[in-house]
Amino acid sequence: MPGPYSLSESGVQTLTAGVTALSIVVTPGTFVEQGQANPVNYFHAGLLRAGSPSGYMRVVPIDAATQWLTLPVGCDRLGYQLFRGTTLVVTELFTASPAPGPVTSFNDTPDFISALSWNSIGVEIAASNATNVSGVTWYATNLAVLIPFRISDTFVCSAGWLVNSGTVSGHFDIGIYDHSLARIASTGSISQAGLDAVQAQSLTRTLAPGRYYMAIAFDNATGTIAASSLNAQRFRSFGCRQAASHFPLPTTFVDATYAHSTVPMFGLTTGHGP
Repeated sequence: MPGPYSLSESGVQTLTAGVTALSIVVTPGTFVEQGQANPVNYFHAGLLRAGSPSGYMRVVPIDAATQWLTLPVGCDRLGYQLFRGTTLVVTELFTASPAPGPVTSFNDTPDFISALSWNSIGVEIAASNATNVSGVTWYATNLAVLIPFRISDTFVCSAGWLVNSGTVSGHFDIGIYDHSLARIASTGSISQAGLDAVQAQSLTRTLAPGRYYMAIAFDNATGTIAASSLNAQRFRSFGCRQAASHFPLPTTFVDATYAHSTVPMFGLTTGHGP
């Protein structure tokens, strides 16, 4: 049980690999406000944010003399801002947390992700009155498309998928890139198969909370895929990107301006959809 760590003022504490929860003992500073709960609760004592190299989780307020904080898989740091002289003693735990923490009391990451997902650009597409999904021919040989998405909980990806339309041809490659456009994983070159059907291919990777891109490329301009229509300017404003000569998907994505009036229907799944 490493630690304990004594924390004050503001900073980021490095955590031990594999930690699952934190036990936090709070000494409230002068003039920290108290509520009417039993045991007493605090207001404006401080804020915590668990995180990883990919990003940080939601803000968690310090509101008790002793409290638990359950951590997501891959968490290796704790950001903190303490007010009015408040101090903490933090101890790491490596077994199941004795109490659910507000960070992981529920998982709001879906079992599958596509451009139409709320944690991708689905809200923006809906708000822009996009037309229905229909089949389109792939834009250009060896062209790749990149679509942003974000997750606030761990996402255990098992496969990449696409929705084929009325013509299948050649090969595709589906991948995941981090926010710096470095490739995390990809399916490699896969033969497109199955008319008007979902086609899935193994793509195994556990993603920590953070911001990412999903990518797809084709080695031909004959195969068709389902796509959502809007206009290129809107898709650019939503963060979509493209690149020529990107089949198979390279280690680093060298992006260019998105130039299409549709976005293809493809994505990632934990194995429970689409």
